[in-house]
Amino acid sequence: MSNVIKLLIIEDEPVQVQNYKDEIDDFNVVHNNDVVIKCDSVENSGDAITELTKNEYDAVIVDLILKGDVPGQGRMSGNNVLDYIFTDNGPRLMVYVVSGTLAELSEEHNDVLDNPLLEQFERTGETSDVLNHINSVYKTGVINMLGNKGMLNNMINDVFFKHLPVSFNSWLSVESNCEKEFLRYTLLHLMEYLDLPEGEGEAESKYHAAEFYITPPIRSNIASGDIFEYDNKKYYLLSPSCDVAPRLKDGNQVFNVESLTVAQIRPLDKHHFDVNNIKYANNGSTSQGNWNKFSTSQRKSNQKNRFHYIPKCIDIDESAIDFKAITTLSLVDYQDSTKTKRIATVSSPFKRDIQGRFSAYFGRQGQPNGLWSA
Repeated sequence: MSNVIKLLIIEDEPVQVQNYKDEIDDFNVVHNNDVVIKCDSVENSGDAITELTKNEYDAVIVDLILKGDVPGQGRMSGNNVLDYIFTDNGPRLMVYVVSGTLAELSEEHNDVLDNPLLEQFERTGETSDVLNHINSVYKTGVINMLGNKGMLNNMINDVFFKHLPVSFNSWLSVESNCEKEFLRYTLLHLMEYLDLPEGEGEAESKYHAAEFYITPPIRSNIASGDIFEYDNKKYYLLSPSCDVAPRLKDGNQVFNVESLTVAQIRPLDKHHFDVNNIKYANNGSTSQGNWNKFSTSQRKSNQKNRFHYIPKCIDIDESAIDFKAITTLSLVDYQDSTKTKRIATVSSPFKRDIQGRFSAYFGRQGQPNGLWSA
């Protein structure tokens, strides 16, 4: 059975609406065994908001000038639909602004629409491009996650009906609002579900490189696990959270440390290792075969304790944190945005792995020679 993408077309020109429907018919013929687009259409902002309130859609196509608008006189009502979608309680879906007058887009939506889930298209473009983009995003599964359906919704139901009742009396005893704590409780349970093996015989769940990073960083100033650029080099912030978490003292923000412990991040590149005389073979050989063996091991669980592999994603190249290249950086320099550029924060599960490997490397000891015995 084909997957169904539910699309709402918000457009007041009958000819253009018919063009969308014809293109959708053609799309469905081509993709019938994979996915089918089903559409509804409305011609003004009021009806659009009503439809979005009553029904669940995967995507909307919005024209900016709708029925009742007078071009050049005031704010075009397609922006009112965007206002509703972008509120905290608005529907989570793909948004496509398709208009011959994109200049009518309100300024407050410019930044919001700088997002691959919220696209702008000129009316003169191919409608098939819009439909193909909708299909590409839909196939990632993100829409099932965002809406009230799919894996996330099923897991939340399990937490609410299977797990929460077991401990709920302990929450009642608190006698205060615990919404934030409930959310954290739910997320911890979701993580357990998401780490279950995906198939028979698999030892662990698979991860995408983007899960490794939180981009942009959520904490405003500094966070343990930050990846940042300083003096044209990338570094990983090793200092623990207790040192870098800000606190208030006499109305001022203060920290427990004045300097930070950081490790250099090295690109997983043979030339970089060679010119910096970094050994990657026990015998010191710099052959291509030894490099291939080393770089392959970094991508697997048998990497050396000196390094911790980090995957390529966005502005971060495939690299390795080098625990032998440890240095300190003043907190003042770190917080100076003219010197330091924060790129990402490593997410908690992977940050624990890095800290564990660093501790194992830093705390290693050899057996002393010449032990005396009675």
